[in-house]
Amino acid sequence: IYSLQSIKNHCRINCKKNVMLVFIPSVGEFVIPELLLSPETLMIGKVLWQELFCYRDWLVASAMVIIMLAILVLPILLFHHYRY
Repeated sequence: IYSLQSIKNHCRINCKKNVMLVFIPSVGEFVIPELLLSPETLMIGKVLWQELFCYRDWLVASAMVIIMLAILVLPILLFHHYRY
């Protein structure tokens, strides 16, 4: 049986890790293109941001996210299928 204090410590540690796992890539998505490339260069994060907040075109942005998700999940599923 876990004590309440150990559960709080576990949640606190995991929350810090999860924030770092989300925060670092999200900052990199916007900062690195500005530092390395010209501001006119189109990158996926910038295009999604424009579709969502500048053009307010939620349908196109959600379709882009679904396509990107399929592109990311398909190789993982294939790897898992052929590995086992």
